[in-house]
Amino acid sequence: GTFADVGLIDLVQLLASSHSRGVLDVAVGGERGEMAFDDGQLVHARINGAVGEVAVLDMLRRSRSGGEFSFERGAAAAARSIEKRTDHLLLGLANQIDENG
Repeated sequence: GTFADVGLIDLVQLLASSHSRGVLDVAVGGERGEMAFDDGQLVHARINGAVGEVAVLDMLRRSRSGGEFSFERGAAAAARSIEKRTDHLLLGLANQIDENG
């Protein structure tokens, strides 16, 4: 899909609410990244050398200018870099984006 069709925050919320397990591949701003989900919780993210919350924030910012994604259901996370609950993480990052752009 494309981020013209659905926002990254909305997509992450959908995967979380449906208790999805797999890897979301993201292509934004000329970079490729990934977000891994386990039972709906975002457990790992990486893009351009950044991991964890920093990577999620980077992808959220970049995705506002467009990009593409695909989801590989059932794929396992390569690592675990996020410990926060997904809803708390998204709320905090959305506030940072609103404040800092």
